[in-house]
Amino acid sequence: MKKILKYYGLPKSGTNVLHYLLQLNFPNYVCDLSEHGIHFLGWKHGLPPNNLEVLEELLEEEICFIFMRRNIDSWKASVLKTHIGAWEFPYRFQKQNKYFVYYTPGGLKTFESLDELYWRTWESYYAFCAQYPNKTIVVEFEDFKTEQAEIVKNIQNKFNLELLFPQPYEVKKQISSTGRITDKLM
Repeated sequence: MKKILKYYGLPKSGTNVLHYLLQLNFPNYVCDLSEHGIHFLGWKHGLPPNNLEVLEELLEEEICFIFMRRNIDSWKASVLKTHIGAWEFPYRFQKQNKYFVYYTPGGLKTFESLDELYWRTWESYYAFCAQYPNKTIVVEFEDFKTEQAEIVKNIQNKFNLELLFPQPYEVKKQISSTGRITDKLM
């Protein structure tokens, strides 16, 4: 049975840099490099599917899920920065009256605070991980900055994947929110 990697996380949590790391090390498994489109199983900032067993039986593929989590304070600081990139217009998070409005492909969602958005999303992610412990792993963004080789090995071992090369490749640079390549992971 073929395995597919699908990753999720909140915007500004490091999902793009995680995607690059997965492409470098596991290109045969990453969703958007195979016959599946980039939004296979929904938007990466959305929620995972409800009925995984039916989906896997239908597709005849095993789906492995990686959730990118960023410390709430670091995440809120990143979200509240002014981001210039075209993909950020209109800005995904806007304060309107007493609510934060979160723009998603599925429409607008409102939250009383960024904390509420963060914890409600992570409650869903944690519930999914508890339901499918053998098919999920959580990667901490703060660990990602210094322990990429270890993270790659953990993903490889958890899902029994083959690395493209004998040693894991690391992401040395990332594309910032302004669309520029930067030497540091933000």
